[in-house]
Amino acid sequence: MFADAKTLTPAGTAKFTLLVAFAAIFIDASIGHGLTWENDPYWTYWITKTFLIATVFGLGTAWFGIGVGRGALITVAHTLVLTIYYWTFSPIGLPSTPTWLDLEHTWVTGLPIHFAVIFVGYLLALWAWRWRTDGNPTPVVDSATLGRNALIYGVGIVAVAGGLASLAVRDFPGVTWFVVRLLITVTFLVVWWGLFGTDGVASAVAAVLLALVWTTYGQFLGPSGLPNRPLRILDEGPPPTNVAWLNYHDLWLVSLPIYLAVMLVAAGLAAGERGRVGRLPIALLAVIPAVLLVIAFAVADDKDGVSATFTGTGNLDAGELGEGTGTVSIVAMDTGDRMSPLPPRDQLAVDANITAGGHTYVVSVQKAMIEDPLGEETTWWGVGFDVRYREDNGETFTADLVGYGLGDLSVDGAVVARGIPVEILAAPHDQYGLTLEIGSETTPIPSVANGVLEARWSVYTGDVPHEASNRRYIGGGIILLVLIALGLALNSNWLFSRAFAEPVVHEQIDPARS
Repeated sequence: MFADAKTLTPAGTAKFTLLVAFAAIFIDASIGHGLTWENDPYWTYWITKTFLIATVFGLGTAWFGIGVGRGALITVAHTLVLTIYYWTFSPIGLPSTPTWLDLEHTWVTGLPIHFAVIFVGYLLALWAWRWRTDGNPTPVVDSATLGRNALIYGVGIVAVAGGLASLAVRDFPGVTWFVVRLLITVTFLVVWWGLFGTDGVASAVAAVLLALVWTTYGQFLGPSGLPNRPLRILDEGPPPTNVAWLNYHDLWLVSLPIYLAVMLVAAGLAAGERGRVGRLPIALLAVIPAVLLVIAFAVADDKDGVSATFTGTGNLDAGELGEGTGTVSIVAMDTGDRMSPLPPRDQLAVDANITAGGHTYVVSVQKAMIEDPLGEETTWWGVGFDVRYREDNGETFTADLVGYGLGDLSVDGAVVARGIPVEILAAPHDQYGLTLEIGSETTPIPSVANGVLEARWSVYTGDVPHEASNRRYIGGGIILLVLIALGLALNSNWLFSRAFAEPVVHEQIDPARS
C-alpha cells in the first residue's frame, strides 16, 4: 500500500529529509529538553543538530529508503553519531557558555532519550508523508472556508485554553501572550488543514502538536507579562518592560495538560463525522495529560525550583593569606537551565565571615550570575547541582554544587567592592571541599595582593537533591513511550485502512413495503 522507499524521486528524498529534520528537532526541543531535561543548550546546538539529523536521515533515506524498521535503524546510527559528537568534538552552549556534557546527559540518559525523541519525530514525518501520498485526506471545501474556520477555531482555542491555564496557575500572562498564541494557532490550522485535512486521525495529531508548539514556545521564546502599564498609545515615551517566564511546574505540568485537553475537544469538533477513526490516537493521547497532572501534584512542594543548603565552619585555607577560620552559609536554588536572566531564574544567597592574614572579610551574595558577560566561565545559569567540573589544569571531578553570583565584600568593616563575581564550589574531594573564590583577574579586589580572595573548608555539610530530575525522567519516559506507541499506530496499515475506508451506509426499510 505504501510507497516503496526506492521509488522516491530525488525531490521526494529531499522533501522527506527536511520533514524528518524539522519534526525530530521539534520533538527533541519540546519533549527532550523542555519536559525531560528542562534545559536550553543555546541556539548553536539547535542549528547544528538539525543539520546532523538532516545529514544522517538524508543519506539513510537515499540509500535504504523509508519505513518504520529502516527509520529505527537510522535513528540508532544518528543517536550514536550525535552522542560521540558531543562527547568528543564539541561542547554545547557555544559561544555563550560552553559546557561539555557529562556522562549522565550523554551516555546514561542521553542515549535513550535522544533515540526516543528522534524516533518519534521520524514516525511523525513518516505518517505525514504517507498521509499525503498514500492516503486521501478530506480537504476543506475552499480557501475562504479554510481561513474562516481557522480564525474561528483559533480564537476559541486561545480564549478557552489560555483562560483556563491562567486560572490554573493564578497568573494572567498579558494580552500580548494571547495575541502571539492566536498568530501561532491560526497559522498552524491553515497549514495543517490545508495539507492534511480534518479527518479524525489528522485532527488528533494536530491537537498534540499544537499543544506542544504552545508549550515549547513558552519554554524558549515567549515570556509573559506584556504589555505593561501605562499602555503606549499617544505618548511616545516607552512603558516599562517587566516580563517573566512560567516555571517548569506551571508550564509543563499544569498548562500543557490544559492546552492538550482543549485542543483535543477542538479537534473532535473540527473532525465531525470523520472523527470516528481518531479514537485510538485520542485514547493514547489522553494518557499524556493524566501523567503530567499526577507529576504536578507530586512536585507541588518544589514547583519554584530545587534548593539545597551548604555550610562550612571552623578552620579554612585562605590561599595566599594562609590559614584562617570562618563560617559560610549557602542557600542555592536551581530553577532550570534556561538561557535567560528573566525570572524565574536561579537563586543564590551566600553569607561568609572569614578571618585570615590579620583581617576580617565579610562576603554577601544575594544574586546569581546567569551568564558571564565575558564568556570566560561556564556558569550553569547561576546554580548547578551534581555537575561535572573541569579545572584549568584539565582535572575533572563531580561537584555537589557549582554556583556563580554577584556580591559585596567588606574588609575590616569597610566595603571595598560591590557587584563582584563570586564562585562557589562544593566537591567531596580533599583538594576542594567547600570553596569560595571572590574576585577574578578581570575584576580584582583592590585590597588583596593577587586580586582574588579564596577560602576553602575541607569539611562541609549539604546534600545534592535528585528527586526533581528523577521525576522528570520518569514522567518524560512514560510520555515518550506513549508517543512512540502512537507513532507506530499512526503508521500501521490497519489504521490507514480504517482512516480511508468508505463509511458504511445502512439501507432504510420502507414501512409500506414491509
